[in-house]
Amino acid sequence: MSDTVLDHALAKWMDAFGRYRKTDGIITEIDLSLYLLYLTVQNCLEVKGDIAELGVFRGGPFALMTTTLKNEERAHAIDVFDLYFQHPQPERRFGNDPKGFEETVHRIAGADARYTSVRADTRVPEQAARVVREVGEDCRFFHVDGDHRLANIRADLPTAAACVAKNSKPIIVVDDTFANTMPEVTEGLYEFLCARSDLAVFLTSAR
Repeated sequence: MSDTVLDHALAKWMDAFGRYRKTDGIITEIDLSLYLLYLTVQNCLEVKGDIAELGVFRGGPFALMTTTLKNEERAHAIDVFDLYFQHPQPERRFGNDPKGFEETVHRIAGADARYTSVRADTRVPEQAARVVREVGEDCRFFHVDGDHRLANIRADLPTAAACVAKNSKPIIVVDDTFANTMPEVTEGLYEFLCARSDLAVFLTSAR
């Protein structure tokens, strides 16, 4: 990738990042910057493949990741899409329904963002298998950020691994690893890595 192309990609991402910062997204700016780094390095190395996020919440980080897509690559949003949060103040109540997610993606990444939505719960074997069928097995980047309980981690990680299985240089990112308030994420990840000698940790980050 030439410097001119890379500069254009960075400018596009920062423009989208400016729109993201106007929302109340949960992922930190440090982590988002690392995602950009991973995806940009893959682009520079000409690693090909779709990207996916499992657990998209309202779509802010997912929308940013779509801005790094090349050519005919697509982004896949995997979620149960039925999380609703109540708050005493009506203006602070929200849910992550498909329509709201779509509005967020279009606002941040533009109406021409190339993505698909997959409504599924990976704890259900038939639904996990459907995720792999619809997303494919050649993703270059897969972000796991679903329910942080152990049963979900045990289902989400094998699904992620299946979706990157045929890519030569894939990256799986696991959200909230080593977070004191989310110990089951770390437990589930250790279990998974102990059973998969073909995968290795290459970077961890602090909040």
